[in-house]
Amino acid sequence: YDDEISSLQKLKLVLESDLKNAEMKLIRYYNELQMLKSLETRDISLNEKLKKCKQEYASVRHDMEEIAAKLKAKEEDTQKHEEEIKNIENEFVEQIPSDIPEYKELEEFFKKRVKKHKKTDKDADDMGDEDEEEEAQDDEEEEEEEDEEDDEDVIEEEEYNQMLMKFNQEEHKIDLVEKLMNRRNTEKDKLKKINKEVEKLNGDHKEKQNLE
Repeated sequence: YDDEISSLQKLKLVLESDLKNAEMKLIRYYNELQMLKSLETRDISLNEKLKKCKQEYASVRHDMEEIAAKLKAKEEDTQKHEEEIKNIENEFVEQIPSDIPEYKELEEFFKKRVKKHKKTDKDADDMGDEDEEEEAQDDEEEEEEEDEEDDEDVIEEEEYNQMLMKFNQEEHKIDLVEKLMNRRNTEKDKLKKINKEVEKLNGDHKEKQNLE
């Protein structure tokens, strides 16, 4: 009987030990579960942020690719207008004899342009309802005026007419020269517009690079 009691006591100690170990494991598992639950919310938040960042990055890359494509197109346009200006200047050389005494003055005249002026208030009143439609065009003309301030080839209309009076209409082919002049100035205006667009695109591209 004593041996059985002793055996049961030993078994009780083993069972109590096992039970205590199980209880400690249960507590540890419970604590880990609580930690995982607290991290789950943070993980969801971080995953949402990561998803948003990936979308923004993809959008920035897409915008940069679009800007690069536009810059390439603008470069091609620039080359096209520069070639056209050279063609017009070559046409002037071919059509106007270089041996005439006024050739240098005529060439200088060919490279001039008449300064544009913004419409006066009186002109604007005369336009009536068309003012709103012309507002964007007026803004462009104002920008052109600012650009012309630094252009030494821009002259006032009075000076233009004075230069014109120096030439013989038929002998110096003034009609042709003016047509070539207008074509050249049109191409130069297009180049200026493209350069402004390129400047803006480069600024946008740099801004997008900073967002990467």
